[in-house]
Amino acid sequence: MAGCWWGVAAMSHNKKYIRLFALIVALTLIGLLVFVLVHQMLKSSSPGGDPGNKHLHELSGDAVFTILPPGAHFDGSIVRSSAHYKKPGLDGGGWSGPSVTVNFTSSQPAAVVYQFYASRAASADWQATTQGAFGYTDGWVKIYPDGAKGYLSLYTLATTSSGTSYQLVGGD
Repeated sequence: MAGCWWGVAAMSHNKKYIRLFALIVALTLIGLLVFVLVHQMLKSSSPGGDPGNKHLHELSGDAVFTILPPGAHFDGSIVRSSAHYKKPGLDGGGWSGPSVTVNFTSSQPAAVVYQFYASRAASADWQATTQGAFGYTDGWVKIYPDGAKGYLSLYTLATTSSGTSYQLVGGD
């Protein structure tokens, strides 16, 4: 009788472990499925971007990019970058851009170049936001008609015997 009782108890004990194991596997699979579905929903419905490059075209045509300061010349061509999505990883992800970048060199003093862009930016509805180390305005923001927020920054890159190199960058 003792053997029979032990056999029943052993089977009952094993069934409990099998059921527990099955429950753990099922919950793990459900969790994994929920994770994959949420990830796909977020990936496919990530807000942002620039459908039809609308903001890129607005930015490219902005008056601040149409002419260079007197005595300046382009260093390369104007770079127009469409919005792009970066998949999340170790450093995060999300939408970036669009942007417009202009590199140029000017023989004029820095004060003349920065004042030129401060004036151009103000006349194109950009609002000054930052000043650099020498007290020149070097950052602006603008709200476009559809509510998109744009930024504009002017950087001094290097000074050589032929003049000072600058970079003007605008984007969303």
